[in-house]
Amino acid sequence: MNNNNIVTFENWGQRPKAFKHEDRSTYPSDKDQQQKMNTWDMLVESAKMDPKDENSKDTKRMLMKQYYNKKGSGREYMNDSELKLIGKHKSQLEKPKPIIDVSSFGPLIKPHRPSPEPEVNINEVIRDRASLKPGISEDLVKLNADIAKNIKYVLGEKEESQESENEKQLNKEETYD
Repeated sequence: MNNNNIVTFENWGQRPKAFKHEDRSTYPSDKDQQQKMNTWDMLVESAKMDPKDENSKDTKRMLMKQYYNKKGSGREYMNDSELKLIGKHKSQLEKPKPIIDVSSFGPLIKPHRPSPEPEVNINEVIRDRASLKPGISEDLVKLNADIAKNIKYVLGEKEESQESENEKQLNKEETYD
């Protein structure tokens, strides 16, 4: 197990473990950690140089998986170059929009204010504006005659004046013969 070739082969393409005081395998002086750090830095650099390469895509997938991992080591152990590679660095994130203080704006709907009471009585206005004066007048008689004429027309009754005019025309025609 202490063969350097086997350790190098096993550590190729693996991310180094996050440093913990109580675990000796996470110390930078450990041979596995040293090899993982060297190869991982190489992979990150090659992913920056050639983003279309399959190894670069795998590296980015691993970084994204670690970034969104809810258990264990997550984004707090990622360095700036790794975060920039996946587009999650502070300089690449969208700036938060300023919060607008809504209390400074007034309401859009104006409060209802009841209209003041009218000074003139409504009955007086109706009486003043009426087209017909109260009582019997020529206008009232004419209006009643027009209403009666329209009722007869709607009901289909013939008017006496039309019948008499039709008879007169017939009589005139007969005399000219």
